[in-house]
Amino acid sequence: MSLCGISELFTLATLNPLINSLSSDDSNQWIIKFLSNRQFDSEHILIINFAIFSLAIIFSTFMRLFTIRSNCNFAANIGSEISSKSFFNILNRDYERHLSTNTSTTISNLTANVARTVSALNCYLLIITNGFISSFLLLSLFLVNWKISSFTIIVISSIYIAILFLIKKEIDIKGENIKILTEKLIKNIQESLGSIREIILRNNSQQYLKKYSFYDMQLRQTQADIEVQINIPRYLIENLGILTICFSALIVSLYSTSNTNFIAIFGVLLLAFQRLIPALNQIYSNLVKLKSFLPSVKEIIKIIATSNQTLSSKNKIIDKNSNLRINNITAKGVFFKYFDSKNWILKNINLSICEGDCIGIMGETGSGKSTFIDILIGLLKPSSGEIQINQNLLNNELKTSSISYVPQTIFLKDGTIRGNIAFDYESDDINSRNLIRSSKEAEIYNFIKELPNGFDTIVGENGVKLSGGQRQRIGIARSLYSESDVLIFDESTSSLDIKTEKKIINNIVNSKRYKIIIMIAHRLNTLKNCNKIIEINKGEIKKIFSNKEFLFEYFTS
Repeated sequence: MSLCGISELFTLATLNPLINSLSSDDSNQWIIKFLSNRQFDSEHILIINFAIFSLAIIFSTFMRLFTIRSNCNFAANIGSEISSKSFFNILNRDYERHLSTNTSTTISNLTANVARTVSALNCYLLIITNGFISSFLLLSLFLVNWKISSFTIIVISSIYIAILFLIKKEIDIKGENIKILTEKLIKNIQESLGSIREIILRNNSQQYLKKYSFYDMQLRQTQADIEVQINIPRYLIENLGILTICFSALIVSLYSTSNTNFIAIFGVLLLAFQRLIPALNQIYSNLVKLKSFLPSVKEIIKIIATSNQTLSSKNKIIDKNSNLRINNITAKGVFFKYFDSKNWILKNINLSICEGDCIGIMGETGSGKSTFIDILIGLLKPSSGEIQINQNLLNNELKTSSISYVPQTIFLKDGTIRGNIAFDYESDDINSRNLIRSSKEAEIYNFIKELPNGFDTIVGENGVKLSGGQRQRIGIARSLYSESDVLIFDESTSSLDIKTEKKIINNIVNSKRYKIIIMIAHRLNTLKNCNKIIEINKGEIKKIFSNKEFLFEYFTS
């Protein structure tokens, strides 16, 4: 960066001898005197001065281009680090934090706010670079003529400072508005695409379009206002700067004894200001941009600076090849409520699950069944009480691949059936035997076999090319692929017919590969194979049935 400033100073230093050579004035020019003493005539001296000045211009241009390239590469590398760190911290947040954070905010942070943070870094680097250039140009100006330079710099600096002071609060507000409007736009896009069936059926696309157009117009207008505030001073300063120089030159020339020497000085001053004003304008415009980016920068800093205590990445993570095996799970006096709620979701849950148990959980919608499972597997931390695995305290400090979980809503990647069943494995690591076994147990193998591309069939975004039952069976196959100790079904067969559901459950139970099976279901038929059935009502365990008691209670007429 300093080389940029030095190259500008060198360029200005070579201009004065060139102008004096053109005007045939050799007074006070050591270069001209030096060349004259070496028996160079005036034409050769002019050519040499021109060559030196040209080389100085080329070097100065090269240094500017090199600095721009270096700044951009540096910002890109740092930006990639910031983006990856932000994504890592978001992925490793506590599950409860994920539940309380809107996905549109997360997407906005990882896209628009990260991009604006990188732009802010670029602005900062440009301010430093142009600061060096301006410093060396100011030094050269004071060396040439401190009177003209002082007067002109005071006038120009006063204008920039006054404008920055006047628009400071407005830029803060506009920067915050851009961040908020970007989030609203993303949220509107997500909601419209997520409900595209309803939009088409009800023919109400105008409602979403109206909101989109409103937010987009506000966003564009705010960005346009900032651009105007960036560019107005540029044209004002450029013209005012030239007038100020000319006025100063007029005053000085009236008292100058050597017109020829004054012309050379005035030429150097003009070139210096021609270089200085864009550099000062770059400092000003990047200060304004930087200020408008600050709300986004603060948001990213909050994500990056997330305390290790709130990151589940701090937790001890057992990988796929871990020797940890789960033999029993115990809940002792578990209470739970979300941190922003006063209502208890679970109250005084006490339960012991041992190896060989097939547990059924039933209860009305909203009774706390799924929340209990989230706590049981360590996704949520109890507000009080504790969960133990093999008599060791869980309390969200242990994650293990020994638990396979099939949620109510199955998420499928926009990829192949193979990749969706072996979800977290690289293609080279996929075990074909496990793939076929799990798809057979999930009663999806025959369907896959009939497809032209078999396991390599693309399912589309979130399995859009499949039926609800097919998506659910692929989700079940995914949980069966990895040979875990504990298998949990959370309403995972709700899209299946009773016959297919029965086959899948029988396949799983008869395989005897799972030490513990836990099933949540509204259809009581699903729980017929369970040796222990738990009824949850309003967050509390109402009753625990044995298999015999359950069948007698609900299936004996």
